[in-house]
Amino acid sequence: QVMADLADDFKTGQSGQSSQDVGISDTAGDGSWDFWASDSVNPSIGGAQTELLTWGSIGDAGNSGYGGGNNGNNLAAISNRFIFTDGSDNEGIQGVPGYHEVALHPAGNSFNGGADKHYVVARWTAGASSAGAINISGAVRNFVNNGDSVDFHIYVNGVEKFSAVANGSTLPETPFDFDTSIAVGEAVDFVLGNNSSNNPLGDESLLRAVIIH
Repeated sequence: QVMADLADDFKTGQSGQSSQDVGISDTAGDGSWDFWASDSVNPSIGGAQTELLTWGSIGDAGNSGYGGGNNGNNLAAISNRFIFTDGSDNEGIQGVPGYHEVALHPAGNSFNGGADKHYVVARWTAGASSAGAINISGAVRNFVNNGDSVDFHIYVNGVEKFSAVANGSTLPETPFDFDTSIAVGEAVDFVLGNNSSNNPLGDESLLRAVIIH
């Protein structure tokens, strides 16, 4: 049974609302999604500083989503539309973003004033019906050839289960598919960073993720 589908579950809000304000239920109905900015690649470790992203106009592509930090190119954000115009280099054949995908963008750690929380996180928290064995599958991609790079990670209850780092400036579509277990209230974090670069330009990446129980 599909417990959560990041793109299908994505829910819009009103200006200034966080994803917690909106109450984004997963496909099964008793788990939930939240979107964060984090100063740590692992938002579950002790001392990690996080903040909820809020709904509004983001980037320069004329679309809305959940964003944080400074505006312009220095923005941790997630949307079901393009965040930056150069993100269109990722365009899939079945839509914008592609079929079953959302766009993620990390902020810069020392760029345009510097964002103190440059990782962007899509967090799913397990509900009662999803406790136990689960499968996590999907893919991440970044075809924006802008001389930069990204790093992508999946943490389950704070333990890294998957990672992918761009080889050069782009990250070819990279699938993930693994089994794990989770308890009620534990989280799966899908995390995108700018691979320690000072420059987040060209880092908009597309992610699809499904959790099955």
